[in-house]
Amino acid sequence: MKKNLFIVLLGCLLFILTAAGCEDVDSGENDDDGNGTSDSDTDTDTDTDTDTDNDMDPQGTQKNGDFCWRNQNCESGYCETSRTSPIDEDGECMDPLPDNRIRGIANVRNFETNKFLGNIDVDIVGAMDAILSPDGAVAVESLKTDSDGYFEVDFEKSANEKQVGLISRIILDSYYLSFTGLVEPDKETGIYEPGFINHDIWAVPQKLMDDWSALLAADDVLSAFSPLGEKGGVIGKARDADTGEGVSGIVLKTRLSASESSAVVVYISEDGKSLKRDGTSSNGFYIILDPQVAEKFDAYRGDKKVNIVEATAGQAFGAIMTTAIQVDMDGE
Repeated sequence: MKKNLFIVLLGCLLFILTAAGCEDVDSGENDDDGNGTSDSDTDTDTDTDTDTDNDMDPQGTQKNGDFCWRNQNCESGYCETSRTSPIDEDGECMDPLPDNRIRGIANVRNFETNKFLGNIDVDIVGAMDAILSPDGAVAVESLKTDSDGYFEVDFEKSANEKQVGLISRIILDSYYLSFTGLVEPDKETGIYEPGFINHDIWAVPQKLMDDWSALLAADDVLSAFSPLGEKGGVIGKARDADTGEGVSGIVLKTRLSASESSAVVVYISEDGKSLKRDGTSSNGFYIILDPQVAEKFDAYRGDKKVNIVEATAGQAFGAIMTTAIQVDMDGE
């Protein structure tokens, strides 16, 4: 159900100030039927061995020059790495930039094929600015990927003033306007980590958006959420943290209670031609409908939580939000 823009923005601002979510939408799907929506007994703990949100893990023990794959591995609090998954073998602990400045290294890929996209423009924008104006928000930084699809940037201290978070924006011919979250401030202190939390940015083909919107439109319950992007929504993939490949049999569950979340999660079938409620196919693709601002989801196989890095969702009307959830296949 499409929300009045003023109500959405007011609700989002209240979320930022009071940790309350945006206004719920009665989707009729917020039950315990295994579709990944919020259940009254949903696991909402924040175990330090799996979370990477800004309740943050205890500081790591890796020294400068040691291997790392995320900031929390390092005594310095900063890991110089260019990929989230597959894990960057060249990840290295380093000293952060001075004055609470943020260093960003990332790559851009085709969401459907996982192909790296070279020589394309990327904007880094404040998350709230993007919600207000998806295509008109003024960029904190604008840059271009190299021929291999990577970029790096050192932000001025003013980037820390974006108190909801920093996200990427991709505007590209034959692709839908897409956002991917990069880094967010600590909920208590408002201070950012010294480097990106997520390094993988997704560009979403227009045809894929059209196909998935058609699947929603054909569903009696979910048709109100079509077309994707225009009516919000988040798309993502569950993937093996080591290889980056999609993972089957994953069910996403929100960390919020049933009274706090109205999110609905559906999954894309193996052939891409239908929606599922029982978990991911081997492609790992999922759609989150009607999430709250910065709502976090964990990945489960049966009763076991298997994600290393959680998925953080949020939506903007007129753009598609993208995310990915990293699954520890070795720990199965």
